[in-house]
Amino acid sequence: MGDTGVVPLRIGNPDLKWEITTQKDIGIEFAVLNNKIKGEFGYYQKDTKDVLYQTELASSSGLYTVISNLGNTQNNGIELTLNFDLINKKDLKWNFGFNAATANNKIVKLNSS
Repeated sequence: MGDTGVVPLRIGNPDLKWEITTQKDIGIEFAVLNNKIKGEFGYYQKDTKDVLYQTELASSSGLYTVISNLGNTQNNGIELTLNFDLINKKDLKWNFGFNAATANNKIVKLNSS
């Protein structure tokens, strides 16, 4: 018969905290020339404190990973969408649009181990 047992794979972390995220968004929608040109512009910023991160441990420890709070991150960017109605007749509609976006992600703070 086989033996049964429990083998821990991850070490506990009594200092572990929840991630905390705050986000700011601002945007504007517009239309000009009798709605022939429509668009949207937006900006966002997301700040996360105490980001959770899984770290591998030395195999000689007998355990594989530990989860800890890595530090703080910030993500922000802008988005722009434009739509153009070139022809808007009863039998023919022709329009085109495009969008562009940026995204900046950075680590603001790393916790010391």
